[in-house]
Formats: sequence, C-alpha cells, structure tokens
Amino acid sequence: MKHSLLEVKEVKKQFESILAVDDCSLIVKKQAITGLVGANGAGKTTLFNLITGYYKADSGKILFNDIRIDDMPTFKRARIGMVRTFQITKALSRMTVLDNMMLGPKGQSGEKIWNIWLKSGKISKEEDMAKEKALEILDFFNMLHMKDEYAGALSGGQKKLLEMARSLMIDPIMLLLDEPFAGVNPTLAKKMVIYIKELREKGMTFLIIEHDIPLITKVSDTLSFMSQGKIILEGTPEEVKKDPRVRDAYLGGGD
Repeated sequence: MKHSLLEVKEVKKQFESILAVDDCSLIVKKQAITGLVGANGAGKTTLFNLITGYYKADSGKILFNDIRIDDMPTFKRARIGMVRTFQITKALSRMTVLDNMMLGPKGQSGEKIWNIWLKSGKISKEEDMAKEKALEILDFFNMLHMKDEYAGALSGGQKKLLEMARSLMIDPIMLLLDEPFAGVNPTLAKKMVIYIKELREKGMTFLIIEHDIPLITKVSDTLSFMSQGKIILEGTPEEVKKDPRVRDAYLGGGD
C-alpha cells in the first residue's frame, strides 16, 4: 500500500550561475507533518516554489497523489488539493475577516458573470453554504468573534491564522506552510501547533518551512534537513536536531 502523498524526485533548479536546488528528492507521507529546515540559501523556499508551481523545474519529477504535476499550473495544483501559505500574508486588509474567507471557495457559479442572471438561486444557495463553512472554520481557529473586523486590524499572528483558515475553504488535501510561526507571539504560536495537529488528525498532510527549531520539533512527525540544494538528512525531530550539521547551521549561520 502506497503511503506517500508528495514525491519530489531528483529535481533541479538553476538561476544563471546559482544552483538553488540540486537533484533534490523528498517524500511527504499521507496524513503526516513534515518539517523542512536548513540554513539561509539552502534552497527551501525555491523547493516550495517548485512544488507549488511558482517556478518550473529544470529537470526531475514532482508527483502529488500519484499525479505528475511539474508542468501543471499553480491554480490546477490547488484544485487537486495542494495549497500553500506565505511568509508574508496575503490577507486583503480593507475587507473583513469573513469577506476574506468568502474569497476561498472554488468552482462557484457566481464566478461566471452570465450566471448572475441565469442561476441566481443556485448562486445564493452556494453563498449561504460557503458562509456557513467559513463560520465553522473561523470557529475552529477561535476567530469567530473577529469575523466582522477588518483584516488589516489583525495582528501578524492572527493574519497567519486567517490565511490558514482561508486555505481550508477549498478543501485541500495538503497544506504547505511557509514560516507559519515567524513573528507570532509565543502564546498564539502554541495554539497554532495545536490547530495543525488537530487538522492532521482530521486527515490533513503538512509540509512546513520553519526557523524556530523548538516549535518545528514540537509539531513535526519527521524533519528533513536541506543543505546546498539537497535533502541530506531525514528522521525524527530529535534525531535531526542532534545532528552536528543541523547544530552548525543554526548556531553558526542562521536560516
């Protein structure tokens, strides 16, 4: 029985003279939380961008749920269940929290202008269902009381929660989180760890880039350590954290 959801096979990406990702391979198991760590310039964000379609690989293969996706547009990857968040959040600050959530659902009839007149009843029903779903998700993240607040008034950590919440509106199979704990106060960061683990228990799969070693150790099932464009070490968080190469990367150079 196949247990992997994402498979990166010998992927390479070069920018002029810089080899950012060098024959990199990575496996993310279904319903697991995989942390991706490494020093500055290791290639983590480039790898994220290759997986999610923001960059095109020069060579290699990327498979998601047994479907080859390395030539698939970003929006199609999202449609089949792969969604990412960003280190700098994308919340629309002049819209309310609830309105930001309502931007998420896919395949809405109202996206086609002629349906406003031809299928107004269906559009109204879909909007009601999407609103109910949005409120349930906000409740899960303990943000229901903020639904009418402008997103621009939220703290940095709350904006990251909103982005994660909005991503759930399109029913992803896998979430790729880019530094979800960066700039988040310790209390909220601990809550985010709990939310991520609860979503994993509900069937979600995660790949997470993170600089905070104590937090990524706490939340991850496995850690992958990247250096010079390759995954050079994989294992349990405790195993990876104790490796001298990981200690040198963080004590001697930062991420």
